[in-house]
Amino acid sequence: MSDEDKSSKTEEPTEKKLRDARKKGDVPQSRETGTAMLVFALLMILVFVLPSSVGGIVEALQAPLLEAGVTAIGTGGTGLVEAGSVLKSLGFTLGLAMMPVVGIMVLAALFGVLIQGETVVSAERIKPKISKLNPLSGFKRLFSAEAFVEFAKNTVKVLVIGFITVWAVRDIAQSLGQTQAFVPETLLAATLQKVRWIFLVTATFLVPIAIADIIWKRAQWKKKQMMSLKEIRDEHKDGCQRGPDKPDPLRRRAEI
Repeated sequence: MSDEDKSSKTEEPTEKKLRDARKKGDVPQSRETGTAMLVFALLMILVFVLPSSVGGIVEALQAPLLEAGVTAIGTGGTGLVEAGSVLKSLGFTLGLAMMPVVGIMVLAALFGVLIQGETVVSAERIKPKISKLNPLSGFKRLFSAEAFVEFAKNTVKVLVIGFITVWAVRDIAQSLGQTQAFVPETLLAATLQKVRWIFLVTATFLVPIAIADIIWKRAQWKKKQMMSLKEIRDEHKDGCQRGPDKPDPLRRRAEI
């Protein structure tokens, strides 16, 4: 699209233009929302689920080892059935212990999608397009404003999260020099506390990035849907040919 074509798109998109875009799956989507919700879900697991579930997981893994001397497993088909029974019991126990983890991850993923507004499932987005193989189009996308924003955003995330992690690891290493921290019973708790702190600060940092990214994506999407007067007239002509009851979008804009 030439600069002249872009400059001519000064009109707000019509309802039909927005509706057609949604049918094609062309809706604003932010990846940062999913990233922030993933980190937040991991934080919830570390704070609320892990302390109560780790005991059940350890007991489930210990049970086959503790009962290895009294568990009889034969040979042939009988042995396979008996081994399957042991594995089934282990899998069931681990499954119950992991259900809260899976539930939190699923809820976080759904919330990360729903919080962005309208969600559209369209096969149009996964269809192969020849235009995506055009080197010139790929070059333009690589050096576009959106690509620059993505690069700057990812760079800031890597630097900040890297600094947080290095600071926490350094603090843990310094605490190892203390006599109490060397005790295995306290070392795990101290390390887990630092890991929780890392996820808390990271989640707090990612939330404003996700909000800003949603606003940016919506603005870019709205700009992409802008129309020229010619496109509005053509759409109106097409609507008049299909049915006389549809309102004139140009007249509706003038009334507004």
